[in-house]
Amino acid sequence: MDYTQFILTVNSSSIVILIVLALILLFATRFRGENAYAALIIVLPNVPVYLYNMSRMLGWHEFSLVMLPISFSVKTLLMPLLWMFALKNFAPDFRLQWKHLLHCLPALFCLLVGLSMSIEERMASIRYEMTGDDTWIGNINTVIIFVQMVAYFVAIFVYIYRSKKLINNVASDADWLQKEWIWRFEALFAILFVIVMVAYAIWPRTDAWLIQILNVIAMCYLVYNSIAHAVIPVMSQPE
Repeated sequence: MDYTQFILTVNSSSIVILIVLALILLFATRFRGENAYAALIIVLPNVPVYLYNMSRMLGWHEFSLVMLPISFSVKTLLMPLLWMFALKNFAPDFRLQWKHLLHCLPALFCLLVGLSMSIEERMASIRYEMTGDDTWIGNINTVIIFVQMVAYFVAIFVYIYRSKKLINNVASDADWLQKEWIWRFEALFAILFVIVMVAYAIWPRTDAWLIQILNVIAMCYLVYNSIAHAVIPVMSQPE
């Protein structure tokens, strides 16, 4: 198996596994609200990116040209989804409001930048990415994701810490133990993000396979714990 076949195998396998995990989660948990966010975490920021990687490697340029702006856009949705997943789990009365659309502004910006590129520019970007280096839009995307990673993970862990204190004040230790896995899941994602960023800085081509493998590991952990742990309503501080 050469490098191209390896990338295709990793991406195609990841797509199938993630979609199956999302379906298992939704049907096993009867589409509960917080698990809808978990399913979005599994599919939305990942599957379009993997489809783009595959089409680029296979030379399906017409499909790649369409997926390029979508791929760069959805990458920036992961951190907002992780944040809302934490909110929904610790504050079950959490509902999406218009103000939450502000979290989608980076995704909208990347989508508009991608769409503003001509067909020739997109094609040149795809060909350049095939060399293993990143393009200017890829660099912009990476900076946005890095800033999101720092800002959102700080917010997430502060929020969970405050929620833990609140749970301990109004409930028992057993109630926190039912929610502790969410902290571990977010911590796992933070560690994986650091690994991916370091690997990307050393060798940019790892974005075509390393993050896929690590994502599958994280999503298996997410699905298992979402099914294994019952939802316990918890009062929490406002988002």
